[in-house]
Amino acid sequence: MTYAAILDNVLRLEDLFSDPWDASNLLGFAASIEADELGRMSPAGEIALDGFCINAEFVPVAHGGRFVDLGRLIALMRTVFRRDPCLGLGYGASFFASVDVWAAGDAGQQRCIATHLLANRKLACCYHGFAHGNDIDRAAWAASIDGDTAMLNCVKQVIVNISRADESRGARSHSLFPVERAATSPRSVRDLPRCGMRGTPLGGIKFDDCRIDVATRYGASGNGMEPLLKAFQLSRIALPGMFSGIVDTGLRVALRHARHRKLYGRAVTDLPLVRAQLAETFADLIMCDCFCTVAANAALLLPGELSLHAASIGAFVPGVLIGAMNNLASVVGAHSYLREGDMAIFQKLLRDLQPVASGHTSRMNCLMSILWQLPVAARGAWSADVALPTALFTLDGDGGTLSFSALSNTTGWRDSLASQLRRFARDGSDAQVPEIAAWIARLAAEFDALAAHCAQLLPTDLTPDATPKGFALASRYVALLAATACIGVWRAQRHRGDTFLSQPVWLLAALHRIGALLGDPRIPLSEQLYEAIFDELEQRYDDNLSFDLRAHRLAASRSWH
Repeated sequence: MTYAAILDNVLRLEDLFSDPWDASNLLGFAASIEADELGRMSPAGEIALDGFCINAEFVPVAHGGRFVDLGRLIALMRTVFRRDPCLGLGYGASFFASVDVWAAGDAGQQRCIATHLLANRKLACCYHGFAHGNDIDRAAWAASIDGDTAMLNCVKQVIVNISRADESRGARSHSLFPVERAATSPRSVRDLPRCGMRGTPLGGIKFDDCRIDVATRYGASGNGMEPLLKAFQLSRIALPGMFSGIVDTGLRVALRHARHRKLYGRAVTDLPLVRAQLAETFADLIMCDCFCTVAANAALLLPGELSLHAASIGAFVPGVLIGAMNNLASVVGAHSYLREGDMAIFQKLLRDLQPVASGHTSRMNCLMSILWQLPVAARGAWSADVALPTALFTLDGDGGTLSFSALSNTTGWRDSLASQLRRFARDGSDAQVPEIAAWIARLAAEFDALAAHCAQLLPTDLTPDATPKGFALASRYVALLAATACIGVWRAQRHRGDTFLSQPVWLLAALHRIGALLGDPRIPLSEQLYEAIFDELEQRYDDNLSFDLRAHRLAASRSWH
């Protein structure tokens, strides 16, 4: 699906949310803060999203929904996160719960879940336990099977939507079961409330001799881990991509504040340091969007290699987003703590961003998913001269419909995206921009050095008990993959006529930021770079455009400036 088609729904949702600064708007920032202070989701927000039938975005087109690919889903849900992260996570959780069914369920089970979602009902997926955290294959559930009945006895914690889920899944070892709450004995299922993102229905659940029909199991007995890990591939890309909407609004609020506040007799935005910090955050958002966009395209074009791409997104983007928001907090200063007035939304955004780095998207989990694959990739996959589909780096290509069955939990020792740095260095088409050509040559050399080190890793270096050296190599791989995505997007856009994306300044800024992750000194952007990027930032702010790659129109605001 082309982005032009996606944009119609994005703009429709933007207009539904309307002016964020209008105090009378029940979907505005003031209403969001009021609901946050009461520790609940916005009632008006739920009514609006149910009216929009946002759940249809989680249901494949074949089952009557609107889900086509991750790019569309991220764009729509980023709009929700940009306005209220609590609504975003509360609704988005239903997608992550449903992926197991699209990947492993039979036609009847898929129709059942589609019917539930299209009727605006909610789902929850029960993964986490305190004893083993995110070590899913050691999940402590017990389902004693007797004939056609399974008896569940277990406790699960930290589950989004658990208190309002119409259907949720528990697992014993590697099998997945649906639990229809309305069909269970009242005494067999008990909610365990807990605190999480304020207002989000996040809690725990306890099953005591809960009877379920074995015939409802998703897939064959013992086959639960495969669809679960496929679901993680999608959520590791989608969640960070959606959560970047929080930083988009955070940057907008910080810029608004800095424009209005006077310091040393002039606007805060006149201070070079502040301009540099705001420009850096903007560059971080563009950088993260490049990486997420390429990974979302890869879900369509290279689904068999997605496990590496997804883990790399999870290891890279959340940390960049949190660092960017903390950077904004230093610009805003003590106003980042205010819970009343115009700046109250900033403290909520700063707090609500934190879950992006938790759960199965945590950096350590993702690096572990990458680490064990590095030696074989270094000895073969990275040296392959693979010509990638041109649509991998485009912003508006139609790559078709995501196939859940095409996802794989192993890459088959392929890593096509990683091999592109060498191709970029060889083709020489960037010679007209010497700074970019120098960066590409340097990064290709970095990748050669990484391959040499990874090829020497021993089996003992690939386990959770590995020394920091192995994880450092995985971190370097992730940073180089992010740089490859940014370079690929720039190369695809440089002749497309966009007055910003076709220019090298944003790419040079992104590579400068990535260079710090590769060991370069952590110094601010040069004045030439930060001024050029800040000019684009202010222009988008004045035109009320988003701070991502697409720069689309946001909801009209009478008081934004």
